[in-house]
Amino acid sequence: MAAVPVRRRGAALLGALLLAACAIRLGGPVIDVSANAPHAMAADDVEAQAMRELETRLEAAGREVLPPAILSITLLPVGGHYEPPEGSGFDIDDVTWVVEWEGTMKDCSGARCLFIIRGAFLIADRTGQLYGESYHEVVR
Repeated sequence: MAAVPVRRRGAALLGALLLAACAIRLGGPVIDVSANAPHAMAADDVEAQAMRELETRLEAAGREVLPPAILSITLLPVGGHYEPPEGSGFDIDDVTWVVEWEGTMKDCSGARCLFIIRGAFLIADRTGQLYGESYHEVVR
């Protein structure tokens, strides 16, 4: 068996480490305020509010599928539209923050309880109130 040159092994190791790093979220959420809409809330305040909501719901779920994390925060202007992955969108009537998250929530409104592990909150910029949500991934 021929020896693999050190340079090639090093490159393979570096490639494996980079792939592993892609699976690990480093740093904070992606923040997008490119809509340039005048807004009252700072993205940090929106993130803190969404995290409090996630942590409250995690306690209610009683089971952690994923630890709570904020993935992205996007400012949408009046007249904007949010289209979640599952396809049921929201038309935006007022400046709104869309906060995409992962974590664990429990929904027992149907015949069986579901654990939601990815979704989005819609937070009104003017009031800071959560007024809409969308679930992207559900575990039964």
